[in-house]
Amino acid sequence: MCGVDRVVFGTDYGAVPYGIKEHVQIVEDVLPDQADRDLVFWKTSNRIFRLGLPQTGPATSPLVTV
Repeated sequence: MCGVDRVVFGTDYGAVPYGIKEHVQIVEDVLPDQADRDLVFWKTSNRIFRLGLPQTGPATSPLVTV
């Protein structure tokens, strides 16, 4: 019942001593596979919230690298 298709990346964290760059790096370190990172960073949110973003490859991904 748990997997990368059930996790979304969020930026609404509270008093955490890390910035967004550090959180992105943590996800990248934990998930070496680009497809898994795409699910966490945007594809799962796109599906759940029906955002309508095109399901494109990493080269044209809507994710902005920080």
